[in-house]
Amino acid sequence: MNSRLQLDLTATAVPGPRSPQDEAAPAGR
Repeated sequence: MNSRLQLDLTATAVPGPRSPQDEAAPAGR
C-alpha cells in the first residue's frame, strides 16, 4: 500500500512543476 501512496504523491508532484513549463512551451511558440 505504501507504493500506491508514493505513486500518488509522485503523480501530483509531476503535474505541479510541469504545469508552468507546459504554459511556457506554447507561449514561446
